[in-house]
Amino acid sequence: MKANTFLTLLCLFLSTTSLKAQTVLPSFATANDFGGQTIGDLTSFVPTTNNFTLEVQATAATPVTIAFGSISYTPTADSSVRFVQQDGKVYVFENNTYATTLTPDYIYNKVGEQLLRNPSFETVGEELTSGRWKATEWETWNGGTPTWGGDVGYVNVRENASYRSDGTKSIILHTGSRWLSQQLTADALAPATTYLLTYDYWTSSGTGNGGITYHIQLGSSLANND
Repeated sequence: MKANTFLTLLCLFLSTTSLKAQTVLPSFATANDFGGQTIGDLTSFVPTTNNFTLEVQATAATPVTIAFGSISYTPTADSSVRFVQQDGKVYVFENNTYATTLTPDYIYNKVGEQLLRNPSFETVGEELTSGRWKATEWETWNGGTPTWGGDVGYVNVRENASYRSDGTKSIILHTGSRWLSQQLTADALAPATTYLLTYDYWTSSGTGNGGITYHIQLGSSLANND
């Protein structure tokens, strides 16, 4: 497996002050045109767990269900149903009138479960040079050549407060490396299950840096996405 990733859904938000059953709605940003993208098959729609807006043309008495998240609403009439998620709650509107608030249940990576070992590179092995290490559980590769090294141009773990998002360490990837890989433990992935993979990264401002594209792959062997 090559690093982590996440699916981003571009969304805009709704502005309303409607009240129902003393429910106070958040202050959604105004948008005349929601833009975003058209969803052709709602049964396979996987929304972002961050804030999003989804609008559906619905039929009376026919449930509208977002399977990922266990979100469902049955409209009272043929109408435009809008789901607006903010801060872990989904606010449902029918023809621009507030209807109800739902709490999604996203079915992946429950608290305490982690697919990756040593995900923040905190555990290190061999010290390559002073303050530069190999990360345990991870392998680097460049078309047949390992790329761990303590010199400039090689991959290594460092402690640099400017380039980390949690913990004390981060991994430095140079142009000499194509892959950062980890073999998952047996049965780590279950069939017909959705997983959320995220990563934080930065690109330094040195000469020739930038313009990098990251690919996340799953495969049966190192550097393979079969």
